[in-house]
Amino acid sequence: RWRMRENLPFAPDEARISFQVISREAGHTEVFAIAARASILSEYEAALGMSNGGPVLTLPATAALLPLLPERNSTQLLIHACSGWVTTVIVAGKQIYSWRTRELAQDATENWAREVASESARTVASIRDRQHIEIARAWLCARPPAQGGLVADLQRELGCEIEMIAPPRELAGTLSGQERSLYDHFGAPVAGLVVNSARNP
Repeated sequence: RWRMRENLPFAPDEARISFQVISREAGHTEVFAIAARASILSEYEAALGMSNGGPVLTLPATAALLPLLPERNSTQLLIHACSGWVTTVIVAGKQIYSWRTRELAQDATENWAREVASESARTVASIRDRQHIEIARAWLCARPPAQGGLVADLQRELGCEIEMIAPPRELAGTLSGQERSLYDHFGAPVAGLVVNSARNP
């Protein structure tokens, strides 16, 4: 909590913090930590009727997408665009190098694809300037699925092919036609949680 206080947009005592230990070495512990405002989480818990104090670990949807990326040593960019927000994550293997979440401009409806592409390009430029890291591969998850010129705008801004993240089809085997359609459109984060649980029972 003390280490995160400078990066929190609200008072540290209002934060509910979840974390996972990524690695431990002699004299060094690497932690993936997430902070959320307790009052916001309480609203979700009230809506869901939770009476046991809420979830033990709270993850943003983008974190649930990470298990769907192929584990490679080369550096990858994950772009998650959903509900007027875009999150960009730069990762190599299990190492996260950058995580940025930005709300798109309120008037960005018509220029949505351009806004997402510009934010993605800023992320890539920042990691290149600060850590001299080049992106080898880029992945996109847009919910609902991207339409129009988003993929073309991203390819033009980033100069690389954009691959779509799709929830694994084998996980949809027992779903009805309507359920399968919803799964295809919105189910990638849920699929990521299932894949992660299978890898780490």
